[in-house]
Amino acid sequence: MAFRSRSRRVVVAAIFGWALIATLVVNSFFVTPSRVHSTAVLPVGSGVPYHSNLRFRSSPKVGEGFGYGLGSLAFIALIGVAARAALRKDFPYFANQQLTYLDSAATSQKPQVVLDSMDDFYANTNSNVHRSAHLAAERATEALEKSRETMAKFIGAKGIEGLVITSGATDGLNRLAGMAARNGLLGDGKVLVTEMDHHSNILPWSTACPTTEMVKIDQNTADIDMKDLASKLDGRVKVVSFVHVSHVTGHEADVEAIRKLVRSRAPKALIVLDCTQSVPHQEINVEELGVDAIVFSSHKMFGPTGVGVLWLSPRALEVLPLPATTGGGALEDIDDDLNIRFTDAPWRYEPGTPPLAEAVGMAAAAQYIMDHREEIRRNEEELLSITLDEVSKIPCRTLGGPQANRGAPIVSMTFDGVYPNDIGTIASGLQGVCLRAGHHCAIPLHRALGEKGSLRLSLGPYNTEDDVRKGVNAISEALDIITDKTY
Repeated sequence: MAFRSRSRRVVVAAIFGWALIATLVVNSFFVTPSRVHSTAVLPVGSGVPYHSNLRFRSSPKVGEGFGYGLGSLAFIALIGVAARAALRKDFPYFANQQLTYLDSAATSQKPQVVLDSMDDFYANTNSNVHRSAHLAAERATEALEKSRETMAKFIGAKGIEGLVITSGATDGLNRLAGMAARNGLLGDGKVLVTEMDHHSNILPWSTACPTTEMVKIDQNTADIDMKDLASKLDGRVKVVSFVHVSHVTGHEADVEAIRKLVRSRAPKALIVLDCTQSVPHQEINVEELGVDAIVFSSHKMFGPTGVGVLWLSPRALEVLPLPATTGGGALEDIDDDLNIRFTDAPWRYEPGTPPLAEAVGMAAAAQYIMDHREEIRRNEEELLSITLDEVSKIPCRTLGGPQANRGAPIVSMTFDGVYPNDIGTIASGLQGVCLRAGHHCAIPLHRALGEKGSLRLSLGPYNTEDDVRKGVNAISEALDIITDKTY
């Protein structure tokens, strides 16, 4: 670990040094324009400002002070490259990788700290938890519960009482739907989901509640149609479950507006938020969101597969005291008449042996995000802007439009007379570019937009400008081949 950290510092220092030399040399040949106006500035010590709305004059005013010349802009650009290179070095997948990975919305790559944490658990801490008094079990239990505390901190929860470890978002939503049914919450009521959602949010609720209804999306923006939501809200609604950020368009739902509308028209309804695509890219605070439950998967946020989180608010814990599934570790006592006294939350919702090493790895991923949140945000914002610009140069439609209210670096495209799967296959075969093609487990969304599928390009903080340009070039070349423009 020490060698990796030292190597990373050397790389960044070298790029910084060459950038500084370039600044001095280039600025000596060009007139320095006025200072660039900035709309966002990094905190002290994190690098250089991120600039937008660049405005230059043909010549500076006397006494105006130091401005950003062409060399300075080169310096800024190189520092951005250095930041991305530093993050990329944390992910061993890219050390000897020839593929261009642009499918992070499907699953993300993992930083070395996640792999190390899981290796360390298996090598030094492995035991079952909550069941034995011996030292190995105590150490394993401590590792699991520290991981739970980290995850609670990661989502801004006040405590661990509602922090349930699951096998992922799909499992969390199925557990929630099962709990709602078992606790008699659904009854003769109804559940609302949306066309914007992943199948993993739609199917569990429609299975548990036959009167589940789907809220439409706006066909122009691909956002949740607030008028349609309002028309479906009434006293019969028991649950409103929707996605925070779309895994197809990257659109971010207006959680505050939806929450206020639901609370005003169906005050007893539980509000459930699928945060799978938002937690890797933005800070989540469940207290500020004001919802009753959230779910997400570890493998989308640089952690291992097979583990995730279901968070339940105090209100949800009160309404849903009975777990959907049960077994060892979930109860305090059972008598001969099979009367069960469950253990406290959250453990009553975690029957059987939990995914221990995976939970430790998930917590390491969460800590990595918290430690690098500003770098991740800035890298992804820059790359998304570049992606939208590059995609605008090829004959395609971006779902929801290029100016979408995106909460994640996701861009999905469709093409006239060309199947997205064909483009994805050719792009992979010719240039090793990894893109997602199909309906992405979102048939209702594509149908609402008049499409059968799309080609999705999704980014992580480890991606580079070269990745984006190579990806878009591969799409363009595939289009040329299919339409026989150059071959």
